[in-house]
Amino acid sequence: MPETLSHGRESLNTLETLTNLMNDPQFRDFFDRHFNDYTDVQSTLLLMKTYQYIEQLYIRKKGVKPTGAFMRKGIQRLFADNTVRPMLVESMAAFASSMKTFSAILDQRMVDYAPRLEIDLLE
Repeated sequence: MPETLSHGRESLNTLETLTNLMNDPQFRDFFDRHFNDYTDVQSTLLLMKTYQYIEQLYIRKKGVKPTGAFMRKGIQRLFADNTVRPMLVESMAAFASSMKTFSAILDQRMVDYAPRLEIDLLE
């Protein structure tokens, strides 16, 4: 299949998903409150990508999805940590300026933080 057709279908699927999300009252409320300026967008995306990363890490380690309460507590602890928070922000900046996934960038940077995070987050 020609590349343009493939990308065209993917774009249509993305648009359809976006349309459904924007018509969902809960998502729309979230969007209207947290996507008003670029700083809000960056902060929200950082939280979302961190959530996704920690959730995937937990599933790999435990074999089940973590609870919402676990995720809130874990992410709050990460962002309260004066060493980890800047690493997450730098990882998001690297993600925004590269073709790598956020997970791949964090995996590379986690060498210094992994033992601490496993103790803090996965117990």
